Amino acid sequence: MELKGLTKVFPVGRHESLRAVRNVNLALNRGECLGIVGESGCGKSTVARMVAQLTEVTDGHILFEGRDVTRLSRSRRRELWRNVQMVFQDPYSVFSPRMTVGDFLTEGLVHFGMASRPQAQGMLPGLLGRVELPAELAGRLPHQLSGGQQQRVVIARALSLQPKLLILDQATSALDVSVQRQILKLLMRLRAEMNLTMLFIGHDLAVVRSVTDRIAVMYAGQLVEEMPSAALRSDASHPYTRRLLESVFSTADRGRKQIGIEDLSLIEKGRMLEGCPYQPRCPEAMPRCADACPALADMDPGHRIACYARKPGNMLER
Repeated sequence: MELKGLTKVFPVGRHESLRAVRNVNLALNRGECLGIVGESGCGKSTVARMVAQLTEVTDGHILFEGRDVTRLSRSRRRELWRNVQMVFQDPYSVFSPRMTVGDFLTEGLVHFGMASRPQAQGMLPGLLGRVELPAELAGRLPHQLSGGQQQRVVIARALSLQPKLLILDQATSALDVSVQRQILKLLMRLRAEMNLTMLFIGHDLAVVRSVTDRIAVMYAGQLVEEMPSAALRSDASHPYTRRLLESVFSTADRGRKQIGIEDLSLIEKGRMLEGCPYQPRCPEAMPRCADACPALADMDPGHRIACYARKPGNMLER
């Protein structure tokens, strides 16, 4: 998958607009897990929803297996949904309260013509076993499952269609820490067994780093840094990425200096001038940061950053 200049603008009021995502350029290779991180409201979930064709694209292009899928007809979009599946933050919101787990799991198989209903029913033990759940859960209703069991069922349904891309939009952030760890271990096992290609959205740097190959950092709708996940702690260069790393608190660091939280609303960030959106909060901001937004530029192989202060000679204005 490749994103080229992906942009999303939402109307705010009668005459104003909010640029939720601006000029995002990313590539995701087959069998790779790419993480997108950033604070709440930075646009990471909007990117995921545009990739899954749940939110319309304002500008830019989405290429899937070399084909432009940015604006598809209803029939072609259905074909894309067969190959691109999404797991959301709140698993219970995905269920129909009147539908049993078995009906929920087989619905997609029947809808996409991958199996008849009797055939799909026969596949239930295997689908549940894949996510480490007993077959007897097939007759239960969603409210009879724990949060972790609900998320496992949602993952099982997404994988039942054998998608080429699995999008996980903060799929573990609503779970208890112990359950979160179990789900992450499950995802890593399934990825290895099925050679899954995954887009993992989150705001917990430790979690995203543990399951991904590369990390893209977003702020106020745009990418500010991209690097291998293993190099996050050692090579993070953008002032915002370093600020995110500093915000990971530990009870062992009692003498650590406290970090101030700036009061900068999403609307203010969305209506930022054409300069770097982080410059009002950046301790290294320069006059040119307010005039033009830096583009992503290579610092090292696989490491891109959008910051004048880091490599001003190589930053091209956009």
